[in-house]
Amino acid sequence: MSSHGMGGESMGGDGLSGDEPLSDEGSRVAGRGPLLMAGVAQARGGRPYMEDRHGIIHDMGTLHPRLGGVHFLLVLDGHGGSRCAEFVQSELHKRLGVLAAAGELGFGSSSLQVEAAFTRTFESIDADFLTQARAQRYGDGTTVLCALVRGSTLDVANVGDSRAVLGRRPDRQPAEVQRAMRERDCAAVRLSVDHKPDLPDETSRVQSRGGIVRNVSGCWRVVSPNAQTMLAVSRAIGDRDLKDSTTLPLISSTPFVVSHALTPRDQFVILASDGIWDVMEDATAVKLVAEVLKRPIPQSAGQSGAAAAKLQAQAAAETLVRRAAQLGSLDNTTALVGY
Repeated sequence: MSSHGMGGESMGGDGLSGDEPLSDEGSRVAGRGPLLMAGVAQARGGRPYMEDRHGIIHDMGTLHPRLGGVHFLLVLDGHGGSRCAEFVQSELHKRLGVLAAAGELGFGSSSLQVEAAFTRTFESIDADFLTQARAQRYGDGTTVLCALVRGSTLDVANVGDSRAVLGRRPDRQPAEVQRAMRERDCAAVRLSVDHKPDLPDETSRVQSRGGIVRNVSGCWRVVSPNAQTMLAVSRAIGDRDLKDSTTLPLISSTPFVVSHALTPRDQFVILASDGIWDVMEDATAVKLVAEVLKRPIPQSAGQSGAAAAKLQAQAAAETLVRRAAQLGSLDNTTALVGY
């Protein structure tokens, strides 16, 4: 991804609000590029509570040296409460650090090692949260969307319908390169899977475990024959009622994981909750972010280039949240932009 410095996240003003984020200012380990700027914005929308959470760690080497230079990005969309999202927010990065200490994850890990690490981590977090949920008798859950930037590799893992989209500059013929650079046009490349109940594989899994997939007022939902709870995603952390009401869990905590080899054409990545994507196409979001990032960065006296670029990433995230509101989103919305 195109990037020019190191910066932490910050919350936007102008009516945008959110939770206390997981964040660090971090430092880059020599020789372990690329540097990453990240900005995040959130809005409660028409909901009475803010259940989205997020996290940004610029150098996971603070957790273990094997993760030195690895950037961590996280977006969580809680439902039924924020306890599950907060549990994942506090645990996910730590458990990846534990795997690094055990030699199972690192800056140079293969894609298979990364997939195994994410799968083990998601499933263990789910099991531990469910233990608490059963004891306390609460039923909330959360989607999870996590990205690791390991040099020239971008790993994405998700359960649920929070989505990661890459902004990629098209591969043009030499005569068109100058115009492409001037226009900064980018194509949208989706890196995650929206785990909706009507996907054939998801429907098959739910039904094979005794569950029902039903269209309720235009929205496909997972329904248990033995519980009152319904859910519009087929994979999530938590959701005790849909995991305990049948012999096998109806909702899966196993993530979809992909490792993408970054090239100079890859300009930025968007991680956002479904409050953004329910009203906005991938291509629209990429165009909005590209337009913000192509603007000259205003730099005040004494301000570093890194600080100015950090504000630019922040402005891109705020643009997505504001546009979603303008398009009628009443859901909690979170947009995180890294470049």
